[in-house]
Amino acid sequence: LQGGGNDHFRSLKEAGVKLQFLYHSLKNTAKAFIIRGPRIATKLMFFYPGPLLNDRKGFTQQFNSFKTSLCRTKLDLLYVTSEDHLRNLELLKGTCPKYKVYAPGPHLRFRSASQIKDILKHANIVIVNRSENDFLLNVLRSDIPRIREKYNLFLYIVTLDIDGAKAYASDGEHFFPAYRVNHEIDATGCGDAFAGAFLGHLISGASLYDAMIAGIVTGSFIVESFGCYPAMPKMTVWRNRLKSYRRTLPREKQTESLLWSS
Repeated sequence: LQGGGNDHFRSLKEAGVKLQFLYHSLKNTAKAFIIRGPRIATKLMFFYPGPLLNDRKGFTQQFNSFKTSLCRTKLDLLYVTSEDHLRNLELLKGTCPKYKVYAPGPHLRFRSASQIKDILKHANIVIVNRSENDFLLNVLRSDIPRIREKYNLFLYIVTLDIDGAKAYASDGEHFFPAYRVNHEIDATGCGDAFAGAFLGHLISGASLYDAMIAGIVTGSFIVESFGCYPAMPKMTVWRNRLKSYRRTLPREKQTESLLWSS
């Protein structure tokens, strides 16, 4: 989103997505906002501080102002993924959305076991890639089922590059193969695209099954070009690929909706 800049936000508005900016960086690039679709009441909050700023005092003041606004907002989803561990923890502890998602990214390797445990105490969904998952399990000296049980995690998702993804829920492990594309150019951003589509469908009431295949299909478009923004397809193209992917999957009973009542 930072790389997309204001042109990207302008195109979202033109597509009918409503944006309410709550925080801006020193360069006036939008970093946090509420997104609300034109036909749904769901609100999403996105916070991304980017690289740590030199002006720590100024940044802290802006962050505190942002956090105050955030705590007053009724959220369905909080997704934290920045390298700033303390900010992540503050947001997870200080808000009460239905879903608290932790997607640590490559900065996970700089976190200690105690820091990871602190985060897991306040998150209820974890999204990691294969290498991040290996690191996390090694540092905590545990396995996914035990981590889910100990920290009462609603979902634990591992993306597996060209092999697809796995979701660990209360009813066990679910594997979803990748959608095979003809030309693989650059996989950068696939995990972000997967997470965005998956979580967007989940909070809209989709089953785990439907949310996962939406994430898999969305991520497949990113592989075919450089960057996320240029790879965004038209909805008709996305739906056609979704139908194609469904036909490759074995017939099985779709998981019931995993939304709980607030």
